[in-house]
Amino acid sequence: KVVPGYENVPIVVNSPLTYKGITFYQSSYGPAGEGSVYHLSVRSKNGGAPVKLTARQGENIPLAGGGSLQVIEATQDVRPFMRMYSGPAIRVAYAPPGGSPQSVVLLRDYPDLDMQRGGEHIFTYDSADEKYFTGLQVAKDPGVWVVWVGCALMIVGICIAFFLSHKRIWVRVTNGRVTVGGTASKNQAAFELLFENLIEKMKKV
Repeated sequence: KVVPGYENVPIVVNSPLTYKGITFYQSSYGPAGEGSVYHLSVRSKNGGAPVKLTARQGENIPLAGGGSLQVIEATQDVRPFMRMYSGPAIRVAYAPPGGSPQSVVLLRDYPDLDMQRGGEHIFTYDSADEKYFTGLQVAKDPGVWVVWVGCALMIVGICIAFFLSHKRIWVRVTNGRVTVGGTASKNQAAFELLFENLIEKMKKV
């Protein structure tokens, strides 16, 4: 059942959706891998026009003249694996005609890199139509107000401890003689001025 006013509500990072005390957060986001379509070009090392290929991850694609190609995995940035390069990349399993399968890494931003391999076929990673996933985290905190009250009390206590000082003043009268003493828990210089002003006022009485 669709809740009125909550149709097609976006949930993005730092902007969760809250409904009746239940909060929905976006906790993760990234390429799904499965269902993505990768566009490649292949040409013979002897020359000729490149042939466009479309492949899904795990799909075995036969090549003209023999051999096959299969996309194994993909990444948005190859830098953690190949420090001298950056940008999107895919790893394919290439089975040349009459040869053993080879693992080949194709970089989208370096289309001529595969020429250095010297194989029968030269591959180029052109683009990808990727599907993305998002992960949601659901939370309900009925006691969150207790935490905020505790935080407020803690802040008040810190302000009292750091910005207020406990002062005490004693006055003793003996045989017509007045003795005044005092102490403060902190900020002794300010208390000394206050104490001297008090003594001056008492002398004028």
